[in-house]
Amino acid sequence: MIPINTYSSVDPTRTSNVLNQIPPGTIQQARQGKAGAILQVLNRLLAELKLADLEVKARAVLREGVLYVLCEAPTARSLDQSTIVSTVCRGLTILQPDHVATARIYGRVEQAEQLLWLDQLDSDLHPPLLWQEEIPLQQPNLFQRFLAGLMAHSREGYLS
Repeated sequence: MIPINTYSSVDPTRTSNVLNQIPPGTIQQARQGKAGAILQVLNRLLAELKLADLEVKARAVLREGVLYVLCEAPTARSLDQSTIVSTVCRGLTILQPDHVATARIYGRVEQAEQLLWLDQLDSDLHPPLLWQEEIPLQQPNLFQRFLAGLMAHSREGYLS
């Protein structure tokens, strides 16, 4: 396991700009630990990698505090481990989703026959992966989360 702050090659300004384009409700759901919302945010961040000719799409499932993220691309060249892991880490660090203690990130070249994500996790833990990374996430400080929520509401005009 590698500490989440080890990865810093993704431009935080770009990440922040992408997150500002996502509806606040989606960000809020992602922070509440909703896997679908987390996935929307991660896919939006990964879509930015297209600028570097990396076409990556993710799927995710949350089970027992572990967020499993499968990143797929048409070619092995598009699955640059350090870039993808750094992007996912930065997104999860900013979101600090509830109920997520660890993220396991997998990279795989897209296949003609798609396997179901849950089937792979339950029945075959060794699919043909190019790489795998496990990242422990720091649990959010409740006071900081409260302040961030207040600031978000004030930006949305809920507080005067």
